[in-house]
Amino acid sequence: MLRYDNDVDQDKFRSSLIESILNHPCLEHLSAGEKASLITFFTEKRPALPDPGPSDIQTRLRALKKAASDAKRLANSLNLIDAKDTLLGDLENSKSDNISDKIIYLNETAYELETRAKNLVEDAPTSTRSTQILRSLYAFPLLTTLESYGITTNTRNDFVSISAFEDSKEKGKYLPDIHGNATAAMRCIMLALHSSKTKNIDWSLTVSLIKLAKPLRDQSVASSGILAEIKELMSPYVNELHHNMSLTVDSFENHAEHELSAAQEDWFDRIHHLPNFIPANDKRVTRH
Repeated sequence: MLRYDNDVDQDKFRSSLIESILNHPCLEHLSAGEKASLITFFTEKRPALPDPGPSDIQTRLRALKKAASDAKRLANSLNLIDAKDTLLGDLENSKSDNISDKIIYLNETAYELETRAKNLVEDAPTSTRSTQILRSLYAFPLLTTLESYGITTNTRNDFVSISAFEDSKEKGKYLPDIHGNATAAMRCIMLALHSSKTKNIDWSLTVSLIKLAKPLRDQSVASSGILAEIKELMSPYVNELHHNMSLTVDSFENHAEHELSAAQEDWFDRIHHLPNFIPANDKRVTRH
């Protein structure tokens, strides 16, 4: 596999990725010029994907759970000691805690460790949500650009992940397999990530970004639809307003007084028939 820390491999990956995008069936409807502008957009210099930094939560959880389990196991083992041996042990080690006290202490320690592990899990979603928001904002313009070129933003999950070829010590050293199962959208997102020098790139990351950006895209489309509807509804009133504004004092000589009054009355009548744009479930107090 191509390595992330090798400049020659980086160039090979980039050229192969661009070639795979240009030859993808999903781009057959695009002209040569449109394909070139698409590649230009996804190879633009942009900030790297926000990196939340190495997460040590799972490592800490494993350590806490193991320590709690070991403390319980040792306490249970001490409980199995015969009473006579326990008494002899306490007599021989009179200067230290007796075995009964050690069992109580171990159980208390196990409970404290389990509580800490539980709290750690409950605290984790805060940082996770922040990371997701940053990534969705990063991916949103990429997603909308793909759709503007008529490229479907579907994903696949049958790709081969880099994690299948590297262990924890080699994380981030290899580049994804260009010949793997990836959609055109995934390949374009990968090109943007690689061009921005984002670290630890993998096909799974492109899938995650596309899925995170779609809800934001849907909200944007819905808002645009509402604005377009309002614009259509308001167009007659805006045009009428422009007409009435032209009936200024300077134009009185060209418009009879009764014509001006009639136009103003018609305008106010239209205003009263405007639709109510406030949602039905909006509880704001209406001022009269």
